[in-house]
Amino acid sequence: LEELRPNLASEEYLDLRRRIVYGWIRAGELGRADSMLGADSSIDGLALAGQLQVYRGDLSGALESFKAAGPYAGDRSEATRRTLLLALLQPIEADSLPELGRALLSLEQGDSAYAGAALDEIAAQLPPAKGGAELRLLAGRIAAATGRGEMAERLFRQAAVAEAPGTAPAAELALAELLLRQRKQSDAIAQLEHMILTYPESALVPQARRALNQARGAVPET
Repeated sequence: LEELRPNLASEEYLDLRRRIVYGWIRAGELGRADSMLGADSSIDGLALAGQLQVYRGDLSGALESFKAAGPYAGDRSEATRRTLLLALLQPIEADSLPELGRALLSLEQGDSAYAGAALDEIAAQLPPAKGGAELRLLAGRIAAATGRGEMAERLFRQAAVAEAPGTAPAAELALAELLLRQRKQSDAIAQLEHMILTYPESALVPQARRALNQARGAVPET
């Protein structure tokens, strides 16, 4: 890369370096990624540093880097991923959780089976309001996406608890959508009605109402 530097504009060089850093991260070579990233203090560099810290299990460092990077680093998909990671990490009180870093890195590398099982185990060690519910919601989504419906249903139900009101509406909606895909319309309707009545101020209520209308339309009239 350094040999190419004289022929590249500054932004081209930095962009190429970040792509290589991301490649090392995907390969699990976190030391090499860290070494190449160096002291990149741009917003894109800070965002990438935060991602690297997540996979090392340095939760407090990752939160600081993501907040410093702000909402505009990278493209829209990268910004969305950071937002999801922030929601996942912020309730957790521990500054460091290496096993969570390993689970999230395995998910990044495509090992959904290991990631889902590991997230479930880690969630069992955390109170629902302190990250346990969020981790179970993520594990449930992984299970649902990989065709493990029974596991997904269990995880969504465990995430949809009153102790975690910030997570419960999303978990209830995810459970209802799973039930709809399983053609369990009556169960889905009951779940959606419960979610709407229990969390009427949730930003997810409009989405739940649309799903409820869909579910009611799929139930034959008697």
